[in-house]
Amino acid sequence: MRTFVAINPSQETIRCLEQVLAELLELQICGLRCVRPNSAHLTLKFLGNINPGRTTIISEALYRATKTIGPIKLHLTGLGVFPDLNAPKVIWIGIDGSTDMLGELRANVEDAMADLGFPKDQRRFKPHLTLARVRRKLDPSQMVRLMGALNTISPTYPTNWQVNSISLTHSKLTPDRPIYHNLITVPLERN
Repeated sequence: MRTFVAINPSQETIRCLEQVLAELLELQICGLRCVRPNSAHLTLKFLGNINPGRTTIISEALYRATKTIGPIKLHLTGLGVFPDLNAPKVIWIGIDGSTDMLGELRANVEDAMADLGFPKDQRRFKPHLTLARVRRKLDPSQMVRLMGALNTISPTYPTNWQVNSISLTHSKLTPDRPIYHNLITVPLERN
């Protein structure tokens, strides 16, 4: 069972993503595959394929990882791409706010999962929500439109959201799109 640990955005944030994605679609870039706004999530830790029997022990570890973390206030910022502007593969919207606390949460989750044998992610944590994947090389005119969008598209209204929980999420890959199902939700309730 393919799984990851994530934060799900608020309904207000999802509405904002709908607006930003509509603007991206207006660019008419071939090979751009946008995410469904209600599938957006901030990944804290990708676990990969796990035995369903390990769900309970992972849940217990996540409860331990969150015991010192209270609700976290976040908001959306501007757009960016991974890995770089010369060969974009992922278009994302950034996340700002209480990023120190978010980083602490992510580190706690990494440590808790490492204790269960999952390798630590060595990449620098860049909080974001994926908006779209670029499926093929963009031609010069598409690159110009994308670069313009990165500088001009932004949320049109405040997108503050309070993170009150994290989830262990099952990701079922289908020919169309992945289907996500939250297996466990762990509240952020600092003790």
